[in-house]
Amino acid sequence: MTTFAEYADELTRVKDELAALEAELDGLGDQVDPLDRIKLKFEIGKARLDVLKTQYDTTKTEVGVLTTDFNQMKNEQHKRIGYRDTLIYTAFAVVAGAAYAITQGASLLVLLGLIPAVLSLGWIYLANDTKVCEIGQYVRSELAPRMKRLLSEGALPFGWESWHRALPGRRTGKIGHLAVTLTIFCAFPATAFAIVVGNLSTLPSWVFPVGGAEAIATLCIGWLFLRANLRRRTPQVVAANTGDDLLASD
Repeated sequence: MTTFAEYADELTRVKDELAALEAELDGLGDQVDPLDRIKLKFEIGKARLDVLKTQYDTTKTEVGVLTTDFNQMKNEQHKRIGYRDTLIYTAFAVVAGAAYAITQGASLLVLLGLIPAVLSLGWIYLANDTKVCEIGQYVRSELAPRMKRLLSEGALPFGWESWHRALPGRRTGKIGHLAVTLTIFCAFPATAFAIVVGNLSTLPSWVFPVGGAEAIATLCIGWLFLRANLRRRTPQVVAANTGDDLLASD
């Protein structure tokens, strides 16, 4: 199957051959009958139109492929954003349920179950959040430059993907977002662990090692959130398949 790059090379070769033929025809001067010259000019013009049509169809096909890829990526991104945000409400529900159970006289051991539940939700949240950011980076560093070369000069395909990143207050919003996620998925488990530690004398002996393991897991999740946030703030040079080098970070 012929690739788009091979099509482009072939079209360039054909156009060069047509230009050479036309130059050779002009160089013959009076040696060519005027009627034959008109016929040859007509054939060359027709061949050029065929080349342009083929080039247009090829470009249209590639634009369609890139647009389809973009739509699929955005649909996937929207689904992951919705699922990711649902995890926040789920974590709140878990914490509220544990708090209510304790106020109704349940054992503090409920908190030992709360911690892994919230940490698991945090892990899933982080995985989806990472994919959401990677999709945005893929659109900016791969799809946008390839689409730009196919469009007229000055066109900015998928401009929103870069434009919204320069809006005022974005950094503050990102910091607030990080603070909220750390509070929900790290501070709540840490608070539960502190309550358990404060009541160790009334709890079974196995609670301490289990709680210690959960405390380490909480620190690990917190570090993963911080590392992911720092990596997104650090510009990374991403080389697109088309040869462009773009700064892409989230």
